[in-house]
Amino acid sequence: MFKDVLKTVNVQAKTRKEKVYLIQKEDFFKKLQQVGIKTKPTVYDNLCQFLRIDSQYPNLLYLRKVIRGVELFNTNGYFNSVGMRVR
Repeated sequence: MFKDVLKTVNVQAKTRKEKVYLIQKEDFFKKLQQVGIKTKPTVYDNLCQFLRIDSQYPNLLYLRKVIRGVELFNTNGYFNSVGMRVR
């Protein structure tokens, strides 16, 4: 879904190097609109703060956090019972 907007970056941690996948926050919300999850590509800053890799990079979202958030959403019983409908 995000293959065309992913950026691969090598990050140096204290003990090791790691290759991470990042997405510009504007591109993330545009993709959500394109696939029909959102009606407008409005950027939500609180969600971006949760999904970003570090406060030094406020415009980049960490793909691993996006995946973990979706997995948590799918396994949570409350969200499964209510669904995604707005009441």
